[in-house]
Amino acid sequence: MAPVPLAARVVEVIADLGAAHPRFRYGSGFIVRKGTVLTAAHVVAGAVSVSVRDPDKRVFPASG
Repeated sequence: MAPVPLAARVVEVIADLGAAHPRFRYGSGFIVRKGTVLTAAHVVAGAVSVSVRDPDKRVFPASG
């Protein structure tokens, strides 16, 4: 299997904090294997939902 380029593995993590201000917190993440993204805990702490935006700007819901 050919290696996946680093640029294709870096994603944006978007945490929706609900009623908090500011409502959204943004951070970066890294795809470590299909369906698993590694990101810093402070990005998602307290979030009511989290999404991941891939390099092609497609947004996917995340689950814990």
